[in-house]
Amino acid sequence: MTVAVVLFIESTMGVAGPTESSLIPSLIVPLFSGFVGGLIVMLIQDHLKNKEEERNRLQELKRLV
Repeated sequence: MTVAVVLFIESTMGVAGPTESSLIPSLIVPLFSGFVGGLIVMLIQDHLKNKEEERNRLQELKRLV
């Protein structure tokens, strides 16, 4: 049982070392892609809202004439 505990500690310590040093670069990519995705969604929603407002304005002008 002691051998298993020692192997477990050695294997987890070897894995924890490199992942801690690459923590910041591994966070930058998802944050950046989330930011870019949010911008794209915002631009699409703005474009669709502007088209709908223009269509409503044209319908209102047709009713006034």
